[in-house]
Amino acid sequence: MRSLFDACTPREDVLTGNLLDTQFAADLQAVVSNAHGTPSISREATTFFAYTYLPNKRAARALSGGLRTLH
Repeated sequence: MRSLFDACTPREDVLTGNLLDTQFAADLQAVVSNAHGTPSISREATTFFAYTYLPNKRAARALSGGLRTLH
């Protein structure tokens, strides 16, 4: 079976180690209050879904299958 890195090309932020934790865990209080410094990924739906949404069922199946393999 091919590795995850052989099957897909990670985004540049993943490859360089600059992946932000805010992509996965938003500070909801900061989002609701529109606090200064809240990352755009937490404030802008377009940005959030561009980084977190799987575009189709095939991609979702591939990811879940890969995760099951790792488990």
